[in-house]
Amino acid sequence: MTNKEEFKMEEGFYEQIITTAVAKRIAGLNNPKLVIEKFKKEDGAVYLNRFFQSIIQQAFAQIISSRDDIAKPKLIDLSNQLIQLISEFTSDGDFLEDKVNENGEILKALFLSENYDRANIDDHIKEVFPLSGLSESELFSGNKAGISLDSELKKEMLSSDEICWLVSFIKFEGIRLFEQVFKTLEQQGKKIKIICTVYMGATDIKAI
Repeated sequence: MTNKEEFKMEEGFYEQIITTAVAKRIAGLNNPKLVIEKFKKEDGAVYLNRFFQSIIQQAFAQIISSRDDIAKPKLIDLSNQLIQLISEFTSDGDFLEDKVNENGEILKALFLSENYDRANIDDHIKEVFPLSGLSESELFSGNKAGISLDSELKKEMLSSDEICWLVSFIKFEGIRLFEQVFKTLEQQGKKIKIICTVYMGATDIKAI
């Protein structure tokens, strides 16, 4: 699916699946010189995976332009219809186990009562769960707008089983920001590994 007003075939390099729309635009050009190759199953799966990510993203964008009470059931229904089709096409019933619950819920955490004595789970989640989430990438910058890097790192560390840092150098002021977190992790018996350089004396010995 492509926006017909914005999409134009221009001279240059492409790695694009040839769709009906692309073929029509190529046919409308004046004697173009084309380099086309048929994809094999391995690279075809990669290209088509990217292609369908874009298609589904556009479809979801259209759906969420509706009211919440309309959009949410549609998102779930479309997802489950796709899973149903995949299950039938591959003759693999296991895919049906991945159908989305009709309530549209996301599991954020799981704790076993016998292993966890904290009375207020909600407070604990707020303390350790990163605001940017665990499944999406986030860009952090030095300005004060948005989520701060140090607060997210603290949450990431507190919610981790093991902490591994790879940094160019360590400054004492920076370590002090995480002093309490390091103490908490030490009390919990979690492993902490830090790899850094001492190049040009940028790392503070006191910090180490």
